[in-house]
Amino acid sequence: RGIRQSLNSAQNLKRYADTVKDAITASDIGALPDKSVTEALQRIPGVTIERFASSNDPKHYADEGTSVLVRGLDRVRSEINGRDSFSANPYGGLSYEDFPAELLGAVEVV
Repeated sequence: RGIRQSLNSAQNLKRYADTVKDAITASDIGALPDKSVTEALQRIPGVTIERFASSNDPKHYADEGTSVLVRGLDRVRSEINGRDSFSANPYGGLSYEDFPAELLGAVEVV
């Protein structure tokens, strides 16, 4: 396992997909200097993250991303293992920072 296999597995996910998608794999998430899955997702084209003001210092934004936007849309449908997932997040998206990166095999954006 290494960088080459990580790139190949991400390319194969895209190549053999029925729809247009982009993906990052677990090894990509572990190799990136990001603090959470949310921050790793911002490296996918079309995905941005929001950062809210820190509770300790409201003049500065929090270090970690708090929500995911796909192509500017704040209502993002999230599935885990092909099943709809719901969150208590008032913005409608799943809180990816609640998931340890070690539990995810890949994240796909369709």
